[in-house]
Amino acid sequence: MSDYQFGGERFERSTREAERSMAKIGDMQVRMAALVGRGEAAEGKVFAESTSKDGISKVFIDPRMLRSPSEEISEQVRTAVNAAIMDLQVQMQELSKEIFGMEATDVLDPEEARARVEELGNAYAGEMQGLLREISSQQARAKDAVERMQRR
Repeated sequence: MSDYQFGGERFERSTREAERSMAKIGDMQVRMAALVGRGEAAEGKVFAESTSKDGISKVFIDPRMLRSPSEEISEQVRTAVNAAIMDLQVQMQELSKEIFGMEATDVLDPEEARARVEELGNAYAGEMQGLLREISSQQARAKDAVERMQRR
């Protein structure tokens, strides 16, 4: 008999970790779609909204603002749009921190990430190789048993 156990502790831990990460990513995608960044300028006479799906989703200019020179209107629209984008970014950072427990500005070391992915891949590959060896061994035993039964 083989001492290989499919679903060993390391494999199970990696699988649970991957499942939790995927659930968190799914949750983040759903919740991120509902975020709306808002910004205003000219004492509320110009406002904008931004979403992750549509980018700038709404711009409103109070008709009284339209009496102003075009350069001023342009500047106020730019200010409101930038504020809406910034507000959305802050909301996304807060959501990221809430879900993943880290600031969006926290930098993941690329070498550390690569090493972790490689480690998980190697663990998975090792588990799969062990499983394939066990399946092959079981198939050989089954074949031997069938041949013995046919000789009787």
